[in-house]
Amino acid sequence: MGTAKPRLTIRLTPNQRMVIEELARALNTNESTLIRTIVGSWLTENEDYLQDLIDRKNYNITKKEEDIFDDYE
Repeated sequence: MGTAKPRLTIRLTPNQRMVIEELARALNTNESTLIRTIVGSWLTENEDYLQDLIDRKNYNITKKEEDIFDDYE
């Protein structure tokens, strides 16, 4: 038996849920795998920016930037 992966519960809007369900069916995969792939891709694409945010938080440096999460709410 393998080690269990940590769980994370997320809330989706009805439209987000519908899109995830349709994509999972179209790609013949499960929703969990699809969401992990989407999150992994987003983290990889934004790695430099996210690391900069983490570094600034760790060193208490404040700098105003565009909030990249505005589009995801």
